[in-house]
Amino acid sequence: MKKLICSALLLCSFSVFAQEEQPKHIISIGTNGFGWSGVATIFDWDKDESGIKDHDVTKGNLSLNYSYVFPNRFMIGAFIETESSDSEMKGVNGNKVENRENATEIGIGVGYNFNEDVFNSWWIQAIVAAGSSKEETKDSSGKDKFEYDYSAFYLKLGKRINLESWGLKNISYNPTITFASAKVSGDAEDAGLERMSQVSLEIIRFDILF
Repeated sequence: MKKLICSALLLCSFSVFAQEEQPKHIISIGTNGFGWSGVATIFDWDKDESGIKDHDVTKGNLSLNYSYVFPNRFMIGAFIETESSDSEMKGVNGNKVENRENATEIGIGVGYNFNEDVFNSWWIQAIVAAGSSKEETKDSSGKDKFEYDYSAFYLKLGKRINLESWGLKNISYNPTITFASAKVSGDAEDAGLERMSQVSLEIIRFDILF
């Protein structure tokens, strides 16, 4: 009987510990989504009025955002975002215009959760990132390119609100404000652009914690 009681108490203690254990992994899903997405669009122009015979556009997007949470509530994270767009337009006179755009950004950051309950916590994160953008247009007159690289710094502040009451135990609603600054090089710098600054508010953002 004593062994049975001890086993029951031990099992209860493990259950309480499991319930109080905080997540170690965070996957963020924002307005750019998560994972890979693609879309193809075909435009139907009036040939007589526009002079355009065919017009096709394909777009692809990859967005991954992950953070690891330490027991002291500090976290390290990394993200990658890529965007691509291909457009081809053919005229009834035989002329063809092709446009290709590609952009990639990779970043790493450190952050801190201000509350012990990570599911319902204010948090802050600083990120350094590097990116590149390339646009190429080709038509009957030749080829035109515009390329540039940039280094960026992001400061993010957000508040997680657990959605367990909605039956979503491991998901938190996470509105976030971001302050960003980037320095450019390449064709953008040659054109006179030196730095970009931005403030953005993500109303649609969710964190998956486990």
